[in-house]
Amino acid sequence: MGDNMIMAVDNQETLHHCKKGDILKVFTYDELKCATMGFGYKTRLGEWSFGKVYKGWVDEMDYSPTDHGTGLPIVVKTFEDHHSKLIHKSKLDLVLKKTSHANLVKLIGYCYEGESLFLVDEFYYGNFEDCLRYGAITRLPFQTKVKMALGIARAIVFLHRTQLQTVSDHSCADGSFLFERCNILLDEDFTPKLSDYNVSMFKPWFRGGLDWDIDHPSHNPPPSIFEWSNLVSFTMVLAEILTGEFVSETNPLVKMNNLRHDTRILDDPKSLGSVANICFEICNDVDSESKMLSLLNKFDEQYDNLTRTKMMKKLS
Repeated sequence: MGDNMIMAVDNQETLHHCKKGDILKVFTYDELKCATMGFGYKTRLGEWSFGKVYKGWVDEMDYSPTDHGTGLPIVVKTFEDHHSKLIHKSKLDLVLKKTSHANLVKLIGYCYEGESLFLVDEFYYGNFEDCLRYGAITRLPFQTKVKMALGIARAIVFLHRTQLQTVSDHSCADGSFLFERCNILLDEDFTPKLSDYNVSMFKPWFRGGLDWDIDHPSHNPPPSIFEWSNLVSFTMVLAEILTGEFVSETNPLVKMNNLRHDTRILDDPKSLGSVANICFEICNDVDSESKMLSLLNKFDEQYDNLTRTKMMKKLS
């Protein structure tokens, strides 16, 4: 093992407590190999930014490996060697930070042996992109769409707040994250869960695209840059939730509301960007759902007309 790596299995400091009795599980490589049937093709779910992704099964109580299809389903995310080397001792705490929120995917545990890093998350059967692609979002009741939008907003606002605490504690933007559509998972009730929020700062495009060097804090942009980017991304996702279609230049809702990287979208009460910003502000209110429904009703003589037009075209 290199000097800049950390043997997490032997270092109790890497066990992160969220509340009493809630500790990240430290898996061995052999345990994850057993849980995923040897990292075989039958359990492979695909790839993510850092490596391959597998489905596994563990006991619900002690997270020990179980027979395939028995117990608690998990997602095992691998890091290719060159990605693992990016995450040395000074950055590992950011990845393994125990974060608890109803709209965030739960990090169950990890494995760090040799120079190989694995993250273990709870498993969800649905994701927003697939539901959008195959028309499931279009068929949802409007109230469910509002609940979905509010859940995503709550997760982003929560991460912004914890990010600001990280910036305050460490005088750098290491806690920053970028919100992406592909990281929205859904449970059976279409409750959104954001994933990969703890590793976005290590993505190669994240480092290069924003000229942000995680190893040199003085070069980091202020958190507001990330917050603005996340608001724009959320506005696009909100448009997709409302229409049930992927955002594109030809999407009439996008054209109608002048959706673009422009601060003027927040000044125009008729713009979807303004609605998205208000959603951030009220998402944690007790009556946030009724407020959003009322807001969208006011916003949406235009949206109602658009929906009717689309429905008429589909029926014709």
